[in-house]
Amino acid sequence: MLEKNSQYNSILFSIIIPTFNSAYFVEKCIMSILNQKNYSCTFEVIVVDDCSADNTMEVLNNLCLLKPELIKIINLEKNSGPGIARNAGLELAVGNWILFLDSDDSLADNALEVFTGCICDYRYQGIDSIGFNWKFCSSSVGVERFIEGRNDTLSLAKKRNGLIEDYLSLKMDGSVIYTLVRNRLIQDNKLCFRRGFHEDVDFIFKVYWYSRKTIYLDCKLYFKNNRVNSIINQCTYRHIDGFFNAYNEIFSIINNSKMDNSSKNSYLKAWHNGLIGVVATRLREISLLNISYNDTFKLYKRIFDRWLEISNEDLFVKSPIFKTKYYLLAETFFNIMSNDIDELVKNNRISDFINDNIRKSWGCKDLLSSAFLAPREIRTCCKRFFVEGKMKGDVRLLSLDNDGIEFFTSEGIFNAKKKILSKINKGEHHECYGCPFLEFKAWEDNGYFDLKYISFEYHTICNMRCVYCSDKYYGGEKPGYNVKALVLELINNKSLDNCESIVWGGGEPLLSDSFIDLLSLTVSKFPNIENRILTNCIQYSDVLYSYINTSRINIVTSIDAGMPETFYKIRKSNKLYNILEHLKRYSLLNPSKVTIKYIFLDDLNSGMNEIIEFTKLIKQYNLENCNFQISYDFRDEHVCLDVMKSVIILYALLIKAGCRLIFLDDLVRARLMWKFTEIEVEVYAKLAEIDAVDTFADRKKQNEVIIWGAGWQAKQLLEKSFFFKDVKVKCFVDDSDPRKIGTKYLGYSIMNTDYLKNNKLPIVIAAVQGYSKIYDSFVRLGINENRLIKGLII
Repeated sequence: MLEKNSQYNSILFSIIIPTFNSAYFVEKCIMSILNQKNYSCTFEVIVVDDCSADNTMEVLNNLCLLKPELIKIINLEKNSGPGIARNAGLELAVGNWILFLDSDDSLADNALEVFTGCICDYRYQGIDSIGFNWKFCSSSVGVERFIEGRNDTLSLAKKRNGLIEDYLSLKMDGSVIYTLVRNRLIQDNKLCFRRGFHEDVDFIFKVYWYSRKTIYLDCKLYFKNNRVNSIINQCTYRHIDGFFNAYNEIFSIINNSKMDNSSKNSYLKAWHNGLIGVVATRLREISLLNISYNDTFKLYKRIFDRWLEISNEDLFVKSPIFKTKYYLLAETFFNIMSNDIDELVKNNRISDFINDNIRKSWGCKDLLSSAFLAPREIRTCCKRFFVEGKMKGDVRLLSLDNDGIEFFTSEGIFNAKKKILSKINKGEHHECYGCPFLEFKAWEDNGYFDLKYISFEYHTICNMRCVYCSDKYYGGEKPGYNVKALVLELINNKSLDNCESIVWGGGEPLLSDSFIDLLSLTVSKFPNIENRILTNCIQYSDVLYSYINTSRINIVTSIDAGMPETFYKIRKSNKLYNILEHLKRYSLLNPSKVTIKYIFLDDLNSGMNEIIEFTKLIKQYNLENCNFQISYDFRDEHVCLDVMKSVIILYALLIKAGCRLIFLDDLVRARLMWKFTEIEVEVYAKLAEIDAVDTFADRKKQNEVIIWGAGWQAKQLLEKSFFFKDVKVKCFVDDSDPRKIGTKYLGYSIMNTDYLKNNKLPIVIAAVQGYSKIYDSFVRLGINENRLIKGLII
């Protein structure tokens, strides 16, 4: 035996390797153990040959001659599968820690040393199982189908009950090879592997079930060799039966255990969710097989029959609040299989649904491609929405209060995004549930690593104190991490190469010491990126003036009032006229680069006199050619009826004033249709008073339109507006991403902008922040202005 360090003299590893016809790989596997670096532990290698017909035994005998004190060989009399082979190894094992290793895989060269250190660090804490990470070895094939490494690390960090519920729900890896297990736990509880495939699914469950404590070691110590003919890359009756047999065994353990009914019911609910996952993942595997319709349906039938055997209740009577991808796949499968229709029809419907949805997942544009840099945190969105009267949104990626500063890197951002997306798709990330921006679709493969939208709000310095603004934008707090270093890192690793928009917000950007420096950096590095500056314009800037003059930036300023006294109540400033003067100077250069916002607030600025005076100021300061964004207080779930009327009247007044471009943002658009019919008569009466009855887009004059912009705004218009109940959509046009062209959105084709030149159909712009950009493209294309529907769509 190897010389032992006295500190580790109680640690002995038994490494059990089942093998069958894998001479080449098993030699590499065993050598990865014998070549361990700097280990101070003892170990034994137990190789169980499952009746190999190649030269595996010759290789094993030669290795045994090399290290007879370390290698034990067992020959099985008949081929029985990896589970039975592992059982034979367990009977011979004398180590106090068991490691299961597949014969075509290998260990990192420091694995045993790392395991030893971990065991010693936790030697007084009752650790019975240690999970660790893995990666593919260089000889793996087809790895593009997989995500490398464990995605259940958060589950492994949970206490026993949470860990077990996650495992039952199929949110964790069911392989035994990524867990080090104390031998005493196996012996005391008489654990052994079941005969058949996926035998480790119920074995590792029993390990978690009986362990006093499980910990996770965040090191990639196991090298996986993915082979095309591997058991995990196939789906047969035996594979299907293996999973269902495992869940049947698990059910018996839970059902026969002595525990209170509440705990048992929680486990059984998780078990049912896991069984749904088993069905969905088997359907996914079948879809990847190149087999006949006949053979496909036989596998479908096997899944359905096994389900009926094992499940004693209808799991699809009451839908959950959030339907995961697995739930959607399984629900549709059972609905089709339960129908009294021809087998071929069932087969085609199931296969079509799986093929249409197999690459889809839950996500949103911001989660995949946005980052908001705040003083002590990085968020993935600034969306706010309401669920059962409670405001949600502003989803956090990283926080200095919870995460170390070392995670405030590009890698840290992207890893945090992947964790959130993984939790959403497992049904765990409740912050995003109910969000109208969450979509189930096939996202771009590289979406995790592109930042198309970045928001700088890393300081809390402002010379106003608006009543609707958050306190986090006051107080003079400076960033707790190096913002410029992070931006340079994002630039150097090409994470901003596809960036489309940068927003500068937070407090007042012009008061930040680093604003001009960072703005100059991004403008010089990315001349085509749209930089949008959210400034209150109290302070005039020659730098902004020069950039507006060269069309390099857009500025957005909220006015929110028509009278100075109201402006002071809302924004705690008496500089209304100074701000208008500065806006006038900026807009003389390039009015299309200036956006003026009016944020409606209940009882403060929604009166008729207020919006009339606001419109007068716009004309007085010659600001009609700017862009006008009408918004609403994000803290309120619904626009009250009086404010709804004022929103519409302001839109009408701005049109009458000759304003070039007016649009509602999502804070209004998502709320505006709410109970509109209750005020419709009053609104039309008021519009008649001010001679603006043509404010609304006339749905009776339109038969078919083209929508420019294939995104959330278009979805809202189609689903919620009265206009599109009568008006047909010909297609979408979208030039934001060439990859969209030729695809479909909401069932309609997406065309390029050239399509607009070949017809005379009216055009609806469906966008908020991109509204002015689309309009500028519209003008550059030389399209007849009369084709653009500028009336308000309700």
